[in-house]
Amino acid sequence: MIVISSQLYLSAKGINKNINRHEISVSYGVFPASEWVGTFTKAISYSILSMGTIHEENNSNFGAINLDYNYRINKIVGVGIGTTYAYTKSDIVFKIKGLNIESHTTENNNYLSVMPKVKLNWINKPVFRLYSLFGLRLNIDFFSTQTMDENNQLYREKGTMYMFAYQFSQIGMEIGKNVSFFMEAGIGTSGTFIAGIRGWF
Repeated sequence: MIVISSQLYLSAKGINKNINRHEISVSYGVFPASEWVGTFTKAISYSILSMGTIHEENNSNFGAINLDYNYRINKIVGVGIGTTYAYTKSDIVFKIKGLNIESHTTENNNYLSVMPKVKLNWINKPVFRLYSLFGLRLNIDFFSTQTMDENNQLYREKGTMYMFAYQFSQIGMEIGKNVSFFMEAGIGTSGTFIAGIRGWF
């Protein structure tokens, strides 16, 4: 038993030695969840609760900028933490059903999130790797609104909303050795399609 345990220990040590434990990456993601979650939230707050109709126009979306750190426990499993910033702006027209009442709102949303995550490398080559990534996060929405009602009265509001969020990248690809280009496809607050640079040390 002692001999077998020693062999397993030396084998595991051999597999995991000479790997760079620390990963840092910077990336950009398109169509993060904050864009469509924001639209859903507005539909609830403006339409359902007030029995009105809503439509958005002149939407602009910044996408998501991501900064991540990951610690590789071994060649397969890594754990880390990531931060994401995203921005959206939209003009909202709200009408109350059956009444000639209409309001126009410009809403700005600045999203900041922090996410513990797990990364699984399931193909490891010297200059090519495939992986999956999953993380849960707290998403903070720093919002501001400016509303003009039917009487041309202007109302301003600022506030903060806290939301549960996630990122699930079903597949990611890295090309390079100590510094690599990577792409991910998934769903969540980091983006649906993500591309960036990752380095190891």
